[in-house]
Amino acid sequence: LRGETLARRQFAGDPALRARLMLSMAGLTSELDEQDRSLALMREAQAAAASTDDRELQAAIDCALAADLVAQPDAARAAAMFDAALRQLAASSASNPTSHAACLNQRAMRGFESGALADSVRDSRAALAAIGTPRPGQRSLVLAIRMNLAGALARSGDLHGAVASLRQATDELETVGRGQTLGAATFHNNLGVLLSHAGDMQAALTATDRAIALWRGSASDPTAPLLRNR
Repeated sequence: LRGETLARRQFAGDPALRARLMLSMAGLTSELDEQDRSLALMREAQAAAASTDDRELQAAIDCALAADLVAQPDAARAAAMFDAALRQLAASSASNPTSHAACLNQRAMRGFESGALADSVRDSRAALAAIGTPRPGQRSLVLAIRMNLAGALARSGDLHGAVASLRQATDELETVGRGQTLGAATFHNNLGVLLSHAGDMQAALTATDRAIALWRGSASDPTAPLLRNR
């Protein structure tokens, strides 16, 4: 809430920066499951960006709105928004593919949520290809892409591919020094669930125990669901 106030006041004369801040805060607010407020922030970001000539920023906001099933419940309209935004990003992201990959990932996430699993897998793989070898600032995005890809593959019946995607993600978490974080616990727990569905119970137990160990001792300790999985 302080961030929203500061963004409006401190950057009243810089609509592009204000729009980027509002878009970032919309993402954080969404993680708190405050969807109405998140949507309002995205709309505010869209209005600020409209007064700039930053086409890449405008396209990024359109992708975020198109990905939101509440903001854009019409699937055909969302598809048209994605297509237009991706064309716009393709024209400006030759040296910075992050925005293009992020939009593809958002379309993949909407596909996963709406049951278009083949489309979700395709977009996730295209997003990873757009990034290639990730730079430090792209690693969180790559992890999110791999998580969504694993979910879409699992629901499609490709448990082998889903497990491989999450194993890559857990390896990358270790590589960048985030293997001891609570975020890593989520990846290990999901990996354990997939491994159990695939019938590899010993590996599933190892992954689940790793997730439990990471959660224990934290300020919030939601180990009960993990213990049920175990």
